[in-house]
Amino acid sequence: MKYWRLIVFVLVAFAQLAVPGSLIWKREHTLRQGNVWKFRTAPVDPVDVFRGRYVALHFEVETQEISPPPSSS
Repeated sequence: MKYWRLIVFVLVAFAQLAVPGSLIWKREHTLRQGNVWKFRTAPVDPVDVFRGRYVALHFEVETQEISPPPSSS
């Protein structure tokens, strides 16, 4: 009976270490292998009655027109 408790304890301890470890590994992998995206932004500092003072970012990409892909006939 004591061996079962030890086995369950080891499995739970491994799971508690494996879950955060995998999240850290995924984040590090993304930082090392991922692509860098840079956006031009324009800061806007509006005052809203409900939210108070906040900073809103308007991206240049949001104001550009996207042309539809050419249709193949």
